[in-house]
Amino acid sequence: MTIPFADQSGFLSSSLPEDTVRRLTDAGSRRRVPDGGLIHAKGDEADALFGVISGAVRIASAGDDGRELVLAVLEPGAWFGEIALIDGGRRTHDAVALGESELIVVPKAAFVRLLTEHPPLSAHLLVLLCRRLRMTFSALEDEAFLPLDRRLAKRLLALADAYGEVEGTATRIALHLPQEELGHMLGTSRQTVNRLLGAWARDGLIARAYGRVTITDRTALDRIARG
Repeated sequence: MTIPFADQSGFLSSSLPEDTVRRLTDAGSRRRVPDGGLIHAKGDEADALFGVISGAVRIASAGDDGRELVLAVLEPGAWFGEIALIDGGRRTHDAVALGESELIVVPKAAFVRLLTEHPPLSAHLLVLLCRRLRMTFSALEDEAFLPLDRRLAKRLLALADAYGEVEGTATRIALHLPQEELGHMLGTSRQTVNRLLGAWARDGLIARAYGRVTITDRTALDRIARG
C-alpha cells in the first residue's frame, strides 16, 4: 500500500526508513468517512492510529455549556490519535471528517509492536509531539496577546497554505468554512467572525460564497496578521 505521507504535518518524513514506512502502512487498512462523520469521540478508548490520506479532519472539544473549540484541522499527510495510544488514557478530543475523507487506520497492537521493533519510528513520533507542543504554546500566546482580527487573519492564511487552490491572483481555501466553524476555531461567536469577514470583503481582501473563503489580497491580510 503506497500512501503519500511526506507532508511536514505528519511524522513520516523522507528521512524515515522506507522499510518502516512500508511496515506501518501495510499494518493499516483504508477507511472512507463521509463529511461530518465521527472518527472518534472524546473519552473513547484508543484502538488505532489514524493517518489522513485525502480530505481533512477537524480536531475539536466541546465544553459543558455546549460551546465547541476547534483545536486543529489536519490535512493529508497528518497522523493523529497517538496520545492515548502512548499514555494509555482515553481520547482527548473529538475527531470529525471535514468533507469526505479517506484515512489509513493502524490498529493499536500493530502500532505498539512497530514502536518496539523500529526505533526510528519512536524518534519521529517524539519530533511530532514536540512540534505539536510548540504549536500549542504558540496558540496559547496568540489567544492571550493577539486581538481577534490578527488571529483570524493568521488562521485564514494558514488554511490557505494548507488547502489553497490558486485562481489567478487569488487563493481559494478548498474547505467548507461557515462562519460558525471559523468561530469554533478561534473561540468566538459567528457574529463576530461575520463582522470581520464582511469588512475584509468590502475592502477587497477576501471574497465569500456559500461557506467558502477566497483570499484576494494576501499582502493586506498578511499585514493584519503581523500587526
